[in-house]
Amino acid sequence: MLKTIKNTVLGIGLALGLASATEAATVSMTLTNGQFTNFSGIIPGPLTVSQIIVTYTNQALVSFYDTPTNATTYTNAAYTNYTVYAINTTNVFTNYQGITQSNVFIALTNSPNVVAASTNNYPIRTQYGVTNGSVIGYPVNYYFVNGLWVSNSLTGGAGATAAVSITYQQ
Repeated sequence: MLKTIKNTVLGIGLALGLASATEAATVSMTLTNGQFTNFSGIIPGPLTVSQIIVTYTNQALVSFYDTPTNATTYTNAAYTNYTVYAINTTNVFTNYQGITQSNVFIALTNSPNVVAASTNNYPIRTQYGVTNGSVIGYPVNYYFVNGLWVSNSLTGGAGATAAVSITYQQ
């Protein structure tokens, strides 16, 4: 009986694993000087990049951003944070017989703290930059949480282009 249950659970786990596995896909593009774009076919969201090949035709710097859109920064809105703490409060009074009594109570109180808005940068997972005619190809294991956008940002003149090819799973 126990062996049957183990085999059933193992079979279900294997079937779910095979059903959820995705194939690796390869996409390529050419980036001109100053271009910031995403790869065609990659939707915003988590993905794993397993290989990057960059070919330069002139001096270029290719950056791979973990961002859902073409923005390199994001803003966290201002919010109020409450600090809760315990205090001792004393109640002193004179009763009907003229005796002064003092009672100590523990009370919870809170204090608001306004946290200002902050601007943060989306992370650059990796950058590649060399000069004329070089080819860089690496097997890698980069995990992008938000999505993948890529830029060519080095001022190598009008001919600063880079052909970029990645292999990924999403």
